Amino acid sequence: MKSPLLCLPLLHLIFLIGCSPHKSEQPQSTRSATDDLARTVALPAPPNRIISLAPSITETLFALRLDSAVVGVTDYCDFPDAARSKTRIGGMTSPDFETIIGLHPDLIVMTTAGNARKDFEKLTALGLTVFVSNPATLEDIYRSILAVGRLCDRVNEGTAIVEQLRSKQEVIVRIAAGSQPQTVLLLLSLRPLVSAGKGTFVDELLTLGNLRNMVHDSPTSYPLISREEVLSRQPDWIIVSDEVAQSIEEVTTAYPEWKTLRAIREGRVVSVGASLISRPGPRIIEGLEALVNATRP
Repeated sequence: MKSPLLCLPLLHLIFLIGCSPHKSEQPQSTRSATDDLARTVALPAPPNRIISLAPSITETLFALRLDSAVVGVTDYCDFPDAARSKTRIGGMTSPDFETIIGLHPDLIVMTTAGNARKDFEKLTALGLTVFVSNPATLEDIYRSILAVGRLCDRVNEGTAIVEQLRSKQEVIVRIAAGSQPQTVLLLLSLRPLVSAGKGTFVDELLTLGNLRNMVHDSPTSYPLISREEVLSRQPDWIIVSDEVAQSIEEVTTAYPEWKTLRAIREGRVVSVGASLISRPGPRIIEGLEALVNATRP
């Protein structure tokens, strides 16, 4: 099932409007963490019934060894395989509140990139404990993993995950630094043409991989690109999410004039896993590795 990737920037904006930082009125606890709305979320005991409202969060919960506590996930939560057997609570933008309430969660984890503010407001109005994640950089992703770990009594697990990710990141960055920098057009959508610009963790992955993002200078985080701009800027590589295309033929069918591009002529069009580069969770460094490996000579 394809993830609703293109709607994320708009949903992120919708979520944040009206969500000014404030402190929650929940009692203090040793199991507490500050979420990305600057709310202190606290639990009196380790959560036994957790609902995830985003694939990246589901992956984080399973990596923290909280799989037995996860009772509900979205229709888009497909990794790891064990997540597929959990109760489905609907889509990221259309959760089934009757199912959510019926699962009696003691913690719901959601994100501003994919979930709607109105759903956050409804869940909190029902008295449910909600933790909101909004990572925009790799450091934010690491911080989010650690925060969820603290909240769920998985401090050691969270620390170990982040240490492993940092260590692997250093190795990949060191390897990538030995290659000649190349300009990359990374497409998150083919119709219309959408890429990821400055201020996104996708752009950060490209930078860490010693790759020049063709739209890094864009004034928006997820710019719409014209087919003519691609022709004029001549990227060395075209990388497409595997949800967008999996072959050069799919790209040239959509834009026949691109057959004149050097990247097309020399076969430098590659597909990478969408879930690796679009989910801000514990597999994000696998995304970095995939980008670097895909563009190595």
